[in-house]
Amino acid sequence: MSTPHKIPLSVIMPAYNAEAYIGMAIESVLQQSFTDFEFIIVNDGSKDNTLQVIKQFKDPRIKLIDQANKGLIDTLNYCIDIAQADIIARMDADDICKPDRFQTEYDFLKNNPDHVLVGSVVDIIDKDGNYLMPLYPVGYEHEEILANIDIKCPFNHPSVMFRKEAVIRAGYYPKNALTFEDHLLWKKLATIGKVHNLKNVLLQYRFNPESVTIDEKWRGDLFIQLRKKALEQGI
Repeated sequence: MSTPHKIPLSVIMPAYNAEAYIGMAIESVLQQSFTDFEFIIVNDGSKDNTLQVIKQFKDPRIKLIDQANKGLIDTLNYCIDIAQADIIARMDADDICKPDRFQTEYDFLKNNPDHVLVGSVVDIIDKDGNYLMPLYPVGYEHEEILANIDIKCPFNHPSVMFRKEAVIRAGYYPKNALTFEDHLLWKKLATIGKVHNLKNVLLQYRFNPESVTIDEKWRGDLFIQLRKKALEQGI
């Protein structure tokens, strides 16, 4: 009897009211040079035509879940629970992967078993897809990231790939840290294993002024102070 095939990579993408961009995001995932993955897309109660756009894609790797709105953090944690692979790639519904993103990040984690998380440099694009500027992380090697982790989020969230078991050990995305849930998770992961940013540009990150995840330079001082306190306390 043959051994059942073990999926090496799960891609998780929550989507909420993303009809304008999700088609391009899905295409960029399906056209990756690394092809052996499951693609979990969760329509989180969208009120536009997001679900209809997703259903236009017939690729057997897609696992579509249509649910009432639960919010980003609960949806991400649900995706982690149901992911079949030991390694998980994050993807946002309005961003675009470079063709070799998955292969590059997957190879890094396979070749560096002491690392639990890897991210990359990204290019920021506007709502129409026009290039704006590169977005560099605060550090690349583990020690450099640790030295700056309380100052600024050290990873571009939709560019990351991580080990499922490590995220579960870290307690998943924290529910009481909306808009900086990723930053707090990265800090916890850095105590479990090493973390790293690749210097490759592996993703186009769409700047959307209407997004709930606007970069901190558009936020007020009070929010930044509250986030800093939460990170220090590890809540």
